Amino acid sequence: MNKLPPFAHGLFDYLTVIYFFVAPSLFTLTPTVATISYLLGAVHLMLTLFTNFPLGVKKIIPFRVHGFIELIVSVLLMIMPLLMGESVTFYDSLFFILTGVAILLIWILSRYKQKPKPPIETSTENPSETESS
Repeated sequence: MNKLPPFAHGLFDYLTVIYFFVAPSLFTLTPTVATISYLLGAVHLMLTLFTNFPLGVKKIIPFRVHGFIELIVSVLLMIMPLLMGESVTFYDSLFFILTGVAILLIWILSRYKQKPKPPIETSTENPSETESS
């Protein structure tokens, strides 16, 4: 089976961020679950921006660590209705479970072993100036 390369995974990550931010407006979520969705969107955005893969900006977090975090988040999302008990509605539970399953599917389909390109140095010094010092 051909797995999802890091670039394609990054596209799904940014779509996931958008999804977390618009889900409270699209679905009938309780205020607590809407807040959780917004927080997940912010955390997922930071994770994606700081991951060392083609669509990362800062490239600090190894792609495998990114994948491990997504695996943990997917499992937590799927059990969230149990953790929150009676305070969640049917739609809240559906949101958590389906979102967790979707993130788990992306995790299963992603190619985490591909070595990403090393981060590009952003030195502002001119090499000829440092040699003459």
